[in-house]
Amino acid sequence: EVVDKLADNTTNIAHFTKKIYIPYTDIFRVAKEKMSNNWQGQLDQSEKGYYYKNMFPKIQKKPWFNNESNRSFIRIISRIRNQHALYPKYRKKIGLQNDENCECGEVGDLEHYVIGCPRHGMYTDGLYNKLVKLIELPFNLGSLISSGNREVYQALYKYITYRNIKL
Repeated sequence: EVVDKLADNTTNIAHFTKKIYIPYTDIFRVAKEKMSNNWQGQLDQSEKGYYYKNMFPKIQKKPWFNNESNRSFIRIISRIRNQHALYPKYRKKIGLQNDENCECGEVGDLEHYVIGCPRHGMYTDGLYNKLVKLIELPFNLGSLISSGNREVYQALYKYITYRNIKL
């Protein structure tokens, strides 16, 4: 009896179906924004990537290498940005060498290996002369990379490739 009443009621209700068209660009924009917010939330809550997160706390809409076609440039700067380059301290960490010291005897962290090692001598002076025209003093490798300045990246890249520093 109850079922029959419900069936009668549903047949008396008018059903309207109207198609609503939403441009895919609107859906795409909203989906992209939601994904970006989710990604940012994951980055904020993650305990990993501390070094990178401190330099780049906000996720960028475009990659840093946008419109860059030199694969070697992208590879070298990406390795510096992520601190996953083959400098002595990292080589020890991943088991490729027994100690973390540079050939000069100092701890071979990325900063030392790229811009601080006395073995590079006068070449480092040339790099500093270029960099002081591009970025405020004082600076270190972290501030150079976090600047996002393409000219700074180019100066580092040219110096690293000219000195044949293997990253």
